[in-house]
Amino acid sequence: MPRGTDWARLFGRFAMDPVYGVPILFVVLFLAYEFVGVFGAGFLVGLLENGVFGRGIIPAAAWIAERVIPWPFLRDFLVGPYGMISMALSYAIAIVLPIVGTFFLGFGVLEDSGYLPRLAVMVDRIFKKIGCNGKAVLPMILGLGCDTMATLTTRILETRKERIIVTLLLALGIPCSAQLGVILGMLGDVGGAAVLAWAAILAAVILVVGFLASKVIPGEASDFILEIPPSGFPSSETSGSRRWRASSGT
Repeated sequence: MPRGTDWARLFGRFAMDPVYGVPILFVVLFLAYEFVGVFGAGFLVGLLENGVFGRGIIPAAAWIAERVIPWPFLRDFLVGPYGMISMALSYAIAIVLPIVGTFFLGFGVLEDSGYLPRLAVMVDRIFKKIGCNGKAVLPMILGLGCDTMATLTTRILETRKERIIVTLLLALGIPCSAQLGVILGMLGDVGGAAVLAWAAILAAVILVVGFLASKVIPGEASDFILEIPPSGFPSSETSGSRRWRASSGT
């Protein structure tokens, strides 16, 4: 459906509302958890780890190594309990890759739909408590993908105080996509309550540290001025190509 339709404008207006924007935010977080935490960290990880690697690649590699490689040390290095194929390759492809891939795909949908700038408008009041404004949520969300890239994007913030506070929070509390993959992989078997508890603790740490930093670091926050793009459902071609460029570093 093209951008600028009635439902898209209605959603864009309600997403910035201080009352209706909160349930919309919780719905977005719930859908993100279902897509990344349940589908990515649950279904895809289980399919690749237990099916593709557990029943296919690792037994086949062990069978070949037993008949081709005469040195026990080299066999253990490749297919032992902590081998390159049995652990390193399987963890990278079967655990980290599905979570990181689903995260970037979901992040691309949120970015191309125009929701992120509206989220910045909605949380502006909260970020003023930590000496920043709503723009600070953009590099912090980008930090879920890559902390290094997010630190560079702190240049969109107007004052030195804001850049220092956001950089501190990125280094202290925002997990990058690889860390997020490991965390969700560990919490996936525990359940949604553990994910909510982890997210609540992380949010509390960010707010407390940000509030204390705003009192210690000299300077003042800038005025909140942000261009709001049209909202709409992104095309698969746009989101896919942008996520490919982001993951490949181009």
